[in-house]
Amino acid sequence: MASPTSEVNSTDRAIEVRGLDFGYTATPVLKDVSFRLEPGAVGLLGPNGSGKTTLLRALMGHLTLPAGKVSVLGRDMAVAARAARRGLGWMPERGGILPGMSGVAMVAYLGELGGMPVTDALQRAHEALNFVGLADERYRMADTYSQGMRQRLKLAQCLVHDPDWLFLDEPTAGLDPRGRLAMLDLVHDLSHAHGFGVILSTHLLADVKAVCDEILVLR
Repeated sequence: MASPTSEVNSTDRAIEVRGLDFGYTATPVLKDVSFRLEPGAVGLLGPNGSGKTTLLRALMGHLTLPAGKVSVLGRDMAVAARAARRGLGWMPERGGILPGMSGVAMVAYLGELGGMPVTDALQRAHEALNFVGLADERYRMADTYSQGMRQRLKLAQCLVHDPDWLFLDEPTAGLDPRGRLAMLDLVHDLSHAHGFGVILSTHLLADVKAVCDEILVLR
């Protein structure tokens, strides 16, 4: 697995949030959140409902924020989210599997959606699936995958376009102990051996201890 080489790589690979507020209707979810993260392995901890997924969506530029500023890879997400997303990989907790497509076709398709040429996207899809341990299952229909295989497939989708940062939302959800350890090993390798920035969102302190160098806590 290559190190990050996205088009938005710059001297500023940091993520910076200042005074972020967000809520759904009258219910506040995030209130005056501020932090700065340099590339590394960061654990995003908090109980269910604390706003972890909402924060990741804000970092991806998927939300209109009533207050605060989010800067990713030197870009203001209020005005340049589309460009910044080329340097971000997103692994959602739910969904992410398209019916009727093989594993390799799905990962390549995500690469094309990210702006990669078709040939490059397919080559990178094979490489990413090999890295996550799905090389032998890449031509199988993805909607027949087990839960563990689905999680690894979603991780491959994150990697296909060589982003700077990986945002992983509960990547060990639904995995048995063996699958959980295998996923954590992959995430640790991506951060510590290959130089990807990682935000690992979870409610499991043990997952953070296994992978992360820093912790960001939402209450």
